[in-house]
Amino acid sequence: MRDNSVLRKLLGLCVSTVVVVGRELRDGGDGGRSNLVVWVRRRVGVRGRCGRCGGVAPWFDNGGGERRWRHIDMGMATCELIAEAPRVSCPEHGVTVAEVAFARHDSAFSRAFEDLVVFDAIVSNKLAAARRHGISWRAVDHMCIRVATEALGRIDLLEGLVAIAVDEVKYKKGHKYLTVVCDHLTGRVIWAAKGRNKETVRAFFDALGEERAAQLQFVTCDGAEWIRTVITERAQQAIVCLDTFHLIGWAAAALDEVRRELVPLLPTHLPSPAALHEAFLWSEIRTVTKTATISLHGNTFEVDAALVGSRVEVVFDPFDLESVEIRFQGRSMGQGIPVTIGRHSHPQARPEAAPAPAPTGIDYLGLLADRREAELAELSGSINYAQLTLPDAEMQVGAAHDNTPTDTDNTDNTDNTDNKEIQL
Repeated sequence: MRDNSVLRKLLGLCVSTVVVVGRELRDGGDGGRSNLVVWVRRRVGVRGRCGRCGGVAPWFDNGGGERRWRHIDMGMATCELIAEAPRVSCPEHGVTVAEVAFARHDSAFSRAFEDLVVFDAIVSNKLAAARRHGISWRAVDHMCIRVATEALGRIDLLEGLVAIAVDEVKYKKGHKYLTVVCDHLTGRVIWAAKGRNKETVRAFFDALGEERAAQLQFVTCDGAEWIRTVITERAQQAIVCLDTFHLIGWAAAALDEVRRELVPLLPTHLPSPAALHEAFLWSEIRTVTKTATISLHGNTFEVDAALVGSRVEVVFDPFDLESVEIRFQGRSMGQGIPVTIGRHSHPQARPEAAPAPAPTGIDYLGLLADRREAELAELSGSINYAQLTLPDAEMQVGAAHDNTPTDTDNTDNTDNTDNKEIQL
């Protein structure tokens, strides 16, 4: 294999369109990197194509002579490709530079070099990629635009949309915004443009088309009028889902407005006990029977005979159904006279549960145990349990009393001894 063929394979050039003409390795000097210069040309017989659209076009002239493209580094040396750039006459774009097989249109870098730099910019950032390859930040930015434009031309991001999200994002100081549209199913950005107004949203629906806009089922947005208005115009069948952040803000604002309206209407004095009692009464509507009675949950009350056949309001305490008040057209018609009382409280009335007592922290059982131990300690010091258990204790006590001189007779001594024995 010849050297030019080996070099062409190392550079990744297409054998069917590019021929390596020559090469030169130039020393960088003073410790700089070497530079590999490779001269290439278009293979004979290849038809000219427009550099903008890629369509076949007739040759126009040889252009402005040779041009240089920065290529992927070869080891420790930088690499440059040099070739002529003839022009073609495109029916759509007019006279323009012919398409180059190894580079994109209007670029000073080869296709492989741009792909490498853009990849580094994605995994790190544009500034790091620029320093890594020794180019400017602006050159990296233009590479990203060209690569993204070419990639987006191969696919249709607006195909098969069902649920989308529309929102704006600030990208510069001041009022500089981008309107961004995302696909909910994939979570990817499918469209973006400068501005945040109705015209920007209409531009998205123009790119989407009427047929695909009719397939939208859900659209989420932040509630901005310039978004919802266009969605209503261009996708009427879609359900608009508003984010919770703005919904909570709107609810809080409405609540504040109502509060400001009602605060001046609130009474400045406390209600009376009778008004409080009236506020907690229940009422139900009943029709007075022909016998001038009404029935309320098993209880029967007699009312004024003039109310027969009328619908009256029965006002009562839900915890005391034995006493009810009859009202007709907002006027009190007196108390109902109990006839039959079968229930004393309303079936839906539930008394409030008493709160659990708060713990006091006092150990009552421990206090009782300590007190009992103290009482037992006092009793154990005054009772002679040993004397109570001796069998001849009574005899010893009796003998002690017999030896004691007294003025009484023997009978009295015997009685006193017996009494003391009984006391022991």
